[in-house]
Amino acid sequence: MDCKALASIVSKYQCSRLPHSFAPYPLSQVAVELNGVNGNNSLHIILGDINVAYESANKGGFSIKNSGALLNEILTVMPYQTQEARGLKEKKVITFSDGESADLWRTAYDGRDTYKLSDETTLLTVQDPIGPDNTHVAGVESFDDLSASAQKAVSAFYEAQGLLYDTQAELKNAYAAYLACQASGTEYRARYISQDIAPTASNDHIMCFLTSVLLPADGQTSQELRLGAAFDRETGKALSNWDLFTLPEAETRQWLLDAFDADPSLRAEMEAALKPEYIILFPNNLEVTFPQGALPSQEFRYGIGLDYNKLRAVLQPWAIPNDPVNK
Repeated sequence: MDCKALASIVSKYQCSRLPHSFAPYPLSQVAVELNGVNGNNSLHIILGDINVAYESANKGGFSIKNSGALLNEILTVMPYQTQEARGLKEKKVITFSDGESADLWRTAYDGRDTYKLSDETTLLTVQDPIGPDNTHVAGVESFDDLSASAQKAVSAFYEAQGLLYDTQAELKNAYAAYLACQASGTEYRARYISQDIAPTASNDHIMCFLTSVLLPADGQTSQELRLGAAFDRETGKALSNWDLFTLPEAETRQWLLDAFDADPSLRAEMEAALKPEYIILFPNNLEVTFPQGALPSQEFRYGIGLDYNKLRAVLQPWAIPNDPVNK
């Protein structure tokens, strides 16, 4: 390694104070880490999905400007750092309308796909889907507690559900956001997607799961889609969430709307938007969550929690989950 060449490259780039904490961070987000000395102080530089220079993590850090170009320059002087060795899997997996393209990167230990532009600016990271197997929540029974036949039925349900996002569409959205940042002179922050399925509640009759999907809302924030499902404990057959109630569906909808205690205009939006999969059972409460965009008057996701003491009047007795604390 030519340290003088490396120092010369680093010295050309500028930083600005980060307005937020960057630590802790997963090592999987780091492509290159440099540790050295700047005068009498230590200097650490992290490049990859996170691009920060800092002396000490507890003192905060500095965002590196043009970090993609810096990473590219550094890699040219590092030995044995071919693109393939660093995880390049496929070039030009998508080409945008202006001719620019994105490549797919993936390493064996990552468990995620990373899409980068030709200068290795990360546009989008997509985490491998997780669950319903191999997911555990403290105090809650898991997929492993089901019989083999029930596991097969639950797995088939989620295979049919599939991915609840479109990677190609999200890549196009990410590139449009990147171009907007380039035009405005602001830093583009890589987008992130994940889809996890985890158990939420159970008893001797049912087991419930939550699908949680994190999707980009803009360059700074994510939105979460939360969908609940209940299954017959013995067979693994998916139940309609309306069947968890003693009332017919139409009456259950009205009962829930009354329990939400919303003003008339919001109630009307909820009535139009309410879907059975928005109902999620947890050990201590039932949650109804409207995703971002479902309620026109609400900027973000909107959720309401209802206590089982109140719900006993309308829930089937066999639908009330075990309380892991008082079981």
